[in-house]
Amino acid sequence: MAKDQPAADSASANATADGRATASATTNIKAAEANDARVVEMQARLASLEEELASAKSSAADVDALKAQLVTLQTQVASGQSAKDAPETILAERASFRQVRSDDKVKIVIATSEGEDGKQPVFVSVNGLGYYIPRDSEEVVPRCVYENLRNATITDWTLVEGRPIDGREVPRYNIQVIL
Repeated sequence: MAKDQPAADSASANATADGRATASATTNIKAAEANDARVVEMQARLASLEEELASAKSSAADVDALKAQLVTLQTQVASGQSAKDAPETILAERASFRQVRSDDKVKIVIATSEGEDGKQPVFVSVNGLGYYIPRDSEEVVPRCVYENLRNATITDWTLVEGRPIDGREVPRYNIQVIL
């Protein structure tokens, strides 16, 4: 029986080792299952956050569109327009722009003048359509732009003992018309 004793001890040791291995494997499986559950939970949360982000982006676009509409309506209210008049106003502006652009053309040269702004381009606006006209170069502009420039005046004052006495209107720009 003495020979059987070490075999029994060996079997007992193997069973204990197998039990520990089984317990360790079971623990590892439970840890992996818990980890898998956390991964699934995190994936679900990620999908939820992606949906919230997409919703927020579309809401942001909606907010931007609503802000633009609000600004337009505020401008219309400030100018006394109603929302239903806005398309008519836009059409009227377009017609006005077409009229300015289709006006007869005139070739002009605006000469440099004295002062700080004497070399700067001249800005002219007719019915909301603006033009920057460089000085000392031939430019072709609509007749109404030329008329606007021709009618621009400044007051030239006569000084007596350093005090302005007499003012007279003089042309603001020295304009040449090129035929």
